[in-house]
Amino acid sequence: MATTTTPRRAGQFRKVGENLYRYSSNEIYYAVFRVNGKLIWKSLETEDRELAKRRLKEELEKHGRVNGALRGMTLQELITSYENQLAQFDERTQQVGSPTFWPARFASLLRHASCRAWC
Repeated sequence: MATTTTPRRAGQFRKVGENLYRYSSNEIYYAVFRVNGKLIWKSLETEDRELAKRRLKEELEKHGRVNGALRGMTLQELITSYENQLAQFDERTQQVGSPTFWPARFASLLRHASCRAWC
């Protein structure tokens, strides 16, 4: 029986700042951040720390942008949109994701809350 081995990396990632890592074997900087819960590792394609910081800032801004059409959406509109999008999932996911599945008090607070209460 043939065995396969996974090649080992030559270097290690070292954290050098918030959301910023450097690979030790080639000194290239990487941006590390989450988008919608998914961990993203993005090469910044530079060995220069100052340039890496600028590119990191650009990456974070690019992934942090809000769709302008959704910016003025009320909480009630957001909940309605969420409920409408649940239709694409299977029945169990729809049940669990439905606001009616959430604790009754929490759902009630969401439906009657306004941004002014938090802003």
